[in-house]
Amino acid sequence: MCEFQNTVPSDEPGSLEIHVNGEKENEEHADQRKKKAKTIIISNWTTDDVTYSKTYADIVEIEQRKSSLVAALKGKSAVECFEDFFDEQVLSLIVSESVRYATQNNYHSYELSSGCIKSFIDILLFTGYYALPREKLCWNEDEDFDTRRVRQCTSRKRYLEIKRHHHFNDNTRLNRIPPDERDKLF
Repeated sequence: MCEFQNTVPSDEPGSLEIHVNGEKENEEHADQRKKKAKTIIISNWTTDDVTYSKTYADIVEIEQRKSSLVAALKGKSAVECFEDFFDEQVLSLIVSESVRYATQNNYHSYELSSGCIKSFIDILLFTGYYALPREKLCWNEDEDFDTRRVRQCTSRKRYLEIKRHHHFNDNTRLNRIPPDERDKLF
């Protein structure tokens, strides 16, 4: 047995906390641990039949559309393919609907351009493969994060402002559609 086992040092300034291995834990702490039971969340997923707004009955038409898309994208880089789908028409739609949404939410001084949307999408794509524990760390200047490109792209305040107001469709049109006819992706 060690001679220091039951000795409390008297020459230490301030308060002292002593931990002893092998003793029974305090009953209060044991009761608190028992009360912290894990909550099990059970999801109630349902399956619905999918209805498409546009269907192609002819397999030949499907194959023609597929081959024309492959031919149009052949030899292009990933950025060029992305820009084919996110062209200026789509970007201007996002800009106009985002400004409309901000105005509907009483944020009348909100301004946006296609360049801002491109920067926003760039940050979203970048953070998709360069994951950090929190989104705000992308603007941290510490060396271990090294997200200088994000800081150069846009400020955190502007990014969060665009994120808060970005929108793709006019909510006022949703109210004109009967609930049973609404598209879930509206």
